Amino acid sequence: MTSRQKAANPLSILLVDSNEVDSERIRQAFEDYNQRVQKAPPDEQSRVACASRIGGPVQLMIVDTLGKAYERLETTRPDLLIANRQLPDGSGIDLLSAAGDAPYPVLIISDRSGERSAVEALKAGAIDYVVKSDEMLAAVPNIAADAMHEWQLMLEHQSLQNEVAEIPQRQQHHLGRELHDGLGQQLTGLGLLARSLAKRLRQAAPREQEMAEQLANGLDQALADVRDLSHGLMPVPMDARGLVSALEALARRVSKQSGVKIELRHENPILISDNETATHVYRIVQEAINNATKHAQARTITLMLEADEHEAIIEVRDDGSGLPEDLHTRQGMGMRTMFHRCQLFGGSLDIYTHDDGGTRVRCCFPLNPVKRRVE
Repeated sequence: MTSRQKAANPLSILLVDSNEVDSERIRQAFEDYNQRVQKAPPDEQSRVACASRIGGPVQLMIVDTLGKAYERLETTRPDLLIANRQLPDGSGIDLLSAAGDAPYPVLIISDRSGERSAVEALKAGAIDYVVKSDEMLAAVPNIAADAMHEWQLMLEHQSLQNEVAEIPQRQQHHLGRELHDGLGQQLTGLGLLARSLAKRLRQAAPREQEMAEQLANGLDQALADVRDLSHGLMPVPMDARGLVSALEALARRVSKQSGVKIELRHENPILISDNETATHVYRIVQEAINNATKHAQARTITLMLEADEHEAIIEVRDDGSGLPEDLHTRQGMGMRTMFHRCQLFGGSLDIYTHDDGGTRVRCCFPLNPVKRRVE
């Protein structure tokens, strides 16, 4: 992006602070910064902006309450949100839940120091917690630059982590397709040829005909093994309704193998165009069913699917023995993998013992998650 493009599209910062004096000082600090950039010659503006560490002119929006901040965030997506810890109608930390997965950092400022408040803000997702002072108010542009730079590094790290996590998934899908479409088709053709040969040898050479039948049966078994392997590598069909179809097949297969009654309930189909997300959700449900049948001695399992245009919820309910009391100390690889998978597609996972007995595994995830910008 050139310096002219940045000038045409200034960085947007939303300040939420009811202290008029502090708001004015922060506004003046950004105004001084903008003037330094604008007064520089065109060929020097980029250097001046970089020296100030923000990287371009700033448009500062100021509101004084949580309510007004919520209203502004409904129509505006800032590059940075600066919120006072103490506001007339609540705490600036409350805005972190409104930020959600939005592609901007949240900086909490406060008139008072306090380790507990700082820890609370950082645990809620704040990029930093800064105590107000004369020096801090004058240095807000630099503090804002540090916050945005750290946020950008976090996004790049997350993007790289997601990319690395997706590599084996893509390799599995590729291998699954090759097994199903390549080797599977060859085995099908060879099986048909062996059957045809057995028919021709039925009268002329009975012994050879028997060998041809054995060959055909062996090819049929090899084909079944290849299909099972390809299904394990690529369990969700590559279409929008693939997840529901795959879960229906999973329920039938496990019910037949274990004798546990598994029921799938859904009113509206969950349409997921991203096959990798659908596969992660499938694996979470598969692990939950496996735990219910093998460890909780469940007799019945119910899969509940709900979805609207924004969010989907999948819940696995069983009537088994519930979770062990020492779950957190002996949490196995399967359960840790479930939580890790859920994080990869921006979902949340709750696992608990229901009051009526049995375990509930509840996975909520956005159908159209906001993509974080990595520029």
